[in-house]
Amino acid sequence: MNHLLLLIAFLLPALAQAAEQPDWKQLQQLLGKPIAAQSVVDFVRTHKLEKTAKGQSGLFTPPHHSYSVHFEKDIVNTIQLMISPWPKGSGGRDWTHYTRPLPGGLASGDDRKSVERKLGSPIDPGGSWWMHGELTIWVIFDKQKSAIVELYVWRTKDKP
Repeated sequence: MNHLLLLIAFLLPALAQAAEQPDWKQLQQLLGKPIAAQSVVDFVRTHKLEKTAKGQSGLFTPPHHSYSVHFEKDIVNTIQLMISPWPKGSGGRDWTHYTRPLPGGLASGDDRKSVERKLGSPIDPGGSWWMHGELTIWVIFDKQKSAIVELYVWRTKDKP
């Protein structure tokens, strides 16, 4: 019984944090919207995002830093997803990675060949930029190109 209680106590914070993460469709709906739009304001408030800005550019980030909503000229233009756990010794104690399903059917453990199977050839041969429907996805891999570390996603027509 004690083991079960320990397991529950260990898992509860992770489950609560995952519940705080919006799914990809919610994040994608922010792209192209003014940061003053009611849907963006509500999203920022609901998810307790902190704004960091310089002039009309900046980003909104949750306390756990698993994703960021970037804006330029007060328009949401890019979503950044931290896919792998933060490197040891970096980030805050509560920082975590994005655990929800990824755009394009990608998965955190996808290597470069898996990404190419799912998204096709990159825009630039040998590069790390893919088009997927109306989106452009910049995939950052680990040094061995064996797993995804981060994704940056924007609407292709908005080219950041």
